[in-house]
Amino acid sequence: MKQKSFWSACEMIIGPAAVELEWKQLAGEEYEGAKVFLRPMQELATRYPCMRSYICGCDHRVVIHSEDDIVGVCTCNPQACETFRLTKSDIIIYELDRPMLHRTIVEALSLEPAEVEIPNVRWTTQMGYYSPRLGVRCPVVLTIQTEPADYRSVISVLAARNSEPFIIIAPTVNLLPPDVLEILSLRKSALFTLSDILTMDGSEKIVASPSCNVMLVRFCSRALGGGLLSLNDVFFYSQDFHCVLVNDREFTLTSTQSQVIQILCEAYRNGTPDVGKDYIMEEIGSLCDRRLRDVFCRDQEAFKCLIRPGKKRGTYRLNI
Repeated sequence: MKQKSFWSACEMIIGPAAVELEWKQLAGEEYEGAKVFLRPMQELATRYPCMRSYICGCDHRVVIHSEDDIVGVCTCNPQACETFRLTKSDIIIYELDRPMLHRTIVEALSLEPAEVEIPNVRWTTQMGYYSPRLGVRCPVVLTIQTEPADYRSVISVLAARNSEPFIIIAPTVNLLPPDVLEILSLRKSALFTLSDILTMDGSEKIVASPSCNVMLVRFCSRALGGGLLSLNDVFFYSQDFHCVLVNDREFTLTSTQSQVIQILCEAYRNGTPDVGKDYIMEEIGSLCDRRLRDVFCRDQEAFKCLIRPGKKRGTYRLNI
């Protein structure tokens, strides 16, 4: 059984728009932190979810006798549960606040804002452009669908209309057919999910995930052939090794530190990841009696995150 989440709820609710109870039932523990992305609509619900789903689970018809006399009537035949009382606040419909969500995504990914509805494509909006370097503008599109076939249709249309790589964002991967990833790969485009971009922090609030930067670096490296180079799925580096990105952490290194990382990268790539400390110190023109960590004396955090001891005493390897 899939874990309940606010983003999976967005793919289960048409619109997505529903009464608060339905959002709570489908979003689970994430509802309180994520409800900031919901806004009330003017219209009231005509259907209400069963509050005793273990009995019938069907929607109940909302009957408004007066402002203070509202009930939910079971539509099962025969009726499986009793009519229950509702208040006006119970039947307010809450829709996903798309403008707010768009602004949050634009900020999380540092996009160039440019909101445009995609013609003839339902529930799909271009929010802006990702511009990793001068002259490059990759469209970033959000789509929220409730059926796998609809996701396939949307991605096929975007692939046909965009000659350049693009990023498409969906709430989760739960409804995505496997073949759409192949379509995106052929177009050097990427799929991001809201569940990866936005996460719940310690205070139960939705915030930008630390992995956003890594996701963009991977897209830039693989789709655009520029920016950082990749050693594997978690380790990226600039051509001069002065900038290194590993496991969601970015480090700016000195010339000597970058030489150390370059040596360890080449060893990793050659299948012999362990390198002797004395060899490293000699290659970077340093005294062999110094400790390797002394090269990173002003940034011990970089040393701890990037390097770890090898299998043999006196050797080191990349911490990946």
